[in-house]
Amino acid sequence: MNDPQKRPLLSSKYIIFLGILAASILYVVLTR
Repeated sequence: MNDPQKRPLLSSKYIIFLGILAASILYVVLTR
């Protein structure tokens, strides 16, 4: 019953959020 059309949008936003989070953490660690 899972619609494959609604999944990519949510997962893409989640991936973008995780990417920004990881980038910020890496920035803080590298510029320490």
